[in-house]
Amino acid sequence: MKFVKRNFLLYCTIVLIPTITLLFVYVWSNIQENEALQNQQADWVASIHERQIDQFLMETVVSTEVLALSSSFLFTPSTGEFDELSAVLANVRQTDPRYGGIFVLDKNMSLVAGSNDDVEFPFEKSESIQQAATLKKTTISESVYELDKGQEVWAVASPITSPSNEVQGMVVSLLRTDSIRNILTVLTPNHSVVLLNGQGQPMIDLSKYSMIGQPWKSIPLERLPWVLNVQLVPVDIEQLVRSSFLIFMLVFVMTHILFIWIKYILLKRQTERERVQNEAQKLELVGTLAASTAHEIRNPLTGIKGLMQLFSEKYKSEEDQFYFSVIDKEVTRINEIVSEFLILGKPTAQHSELIVIDDCIREIQPLIQSEAHLHNVRYQFRPSNEALTVLGVRDQLKQVLLNLTKNSLEATGEGGVLEMTVLGSKKDVRIIIADNGIGMTKDELQKVFQPFYTSKDAGTGLGLVVCRRIIESFKGDIFIQSEKKIGTTVTVHLPLSGQQTFDEYTSPSTTKSLDI
Repeated sequence: MKFVKRNFLLYCTIVLIPTITLLFVYVWSNIQENEALQNQQADWVASIHERQIDQFLMETVVSTEVLALSSSFLFTPSTGEFDELSAVLANVRQTDPRYGGIFVLDKNMSLVAGSNDDVEFPFEKSESIQQAATLKKTTISESVYELDKGQEVWAVASPITSPSNEVQGMVVSLLRTDSIRNILTVLTPNHSVVLLNGQGQPMIDLSKYSMIGQPWKSIPLERLPWVLNVQLVPVDIEQLVRSSFLIFMLVFVMTHILFIWIKYILLKRQTERERVQNEAQKLELVGTLAASTAHEIRNPLTGIKGLMQLFSEKYKSEEDQFYFSVIDKEVTRINEIVSEFLILGKPTAQHSELIVIDDCIREIQPLIQSEAHLHNVRYQFRPSNEALTVLGVRDQLKQVLLNLTKNSLEATGEGGVLEMTVLGSKKDVRIIIADNGIGMTKDELQKVFQPFYTSKDAGTGLGLVVCRRIIESFKGDIFIQSEKKIGTTVTVHLPLSGQQTFDEYTSPSTTKSLDI
């Protein structure tokens, strides 16, 4: 249950939470980007409509003011002259389809001339006309008027003034809203636009295809107190879902790959921990066995060895002496195995001392040289020529170095080369033992520190285990590199006792070597 819960939490942490978070961020960023694009598009639509409306109205205002200026010279009580003016207005209306009618009023706002007679307009009641007469300037109506035929118009009123700036009459142009509506529809056929006056009443409504629930953006006009409302284009949900699904699948697959990779790393670490624990359990078992039986084994061995010496003194024949020598060797071998068992057992109090590495190796030089001569191997020692000191047990360090060199000599064979090099750094010393022997495969290299594993016919499989146990008791470590038919390199790292500091490892080429 605990394992399942841990896996589920790991899956949520690596797959579910990142996938959902990234998907949410992607969708949110897309929505924000779409909103920004919608606002930009709404501004663009509003600017187009604003320019068109402004141009449309300003052209009408200019035309109306020109007519008002012209009418001021023709304005007389004579009705015949107004008939001539009506003909001019009718011609202007026919020339420009924007006009629903153009009319001239007297100062009482009564109709005196017009482009057409079939239009009934409440001139006297129009607020824009009254405002134009009061302010003595051109005004545009804030309302939409509907004529008898259902035609909607805006009123543009321009006062006719005398030289003394007295209002003599009014020119009123009725603008057809369908004219400007058609223009705006052609410019942006896919957008819903509504033009509102200062009171919020619609002047032009192009929202026939507006969508319920879709937001609008209000943009005020510059020259008029009117507002353009542009409906924002909706987000393409289908495109968003399709792109989000692709992103989801991509993130989902990548997080699963990451999850599998992390699971592989965790399982590998767990396997390594279990392997170390198994080795520790084996060593503990061996240690327990050694602690309980080693001394009992040594006692009868002492008796056997003593009796064997008595018999060897009594029986002097060559055959008997041969048998006695075999028995002595085997008893010695058993005694060595028991000694290794004791080292693998619970650590006992040891008297540590400062050991000068070069001196310690020179003390065992005769033994290594003798063994090298026996195997017909050329042995070379490269000291550091520095007083590199470590803290440990001298005899145990000698045992490690003798064991490692013995293994190298046995694996090298006749005509081979064995090199031992000492290098010093700021914090530690390296003892490198390299040979050009038969080497080991990767599988063999992974098992060398396992208890009871050996590639020798008569080995116990405890030599390297003992060496590692001793080096680790010195706060150091041991590493082995090997390649089949190339050779093996064993590197022993030991921490310096704190009395020396070096900028870098001493180069072996600058040290004096002893070649045997």
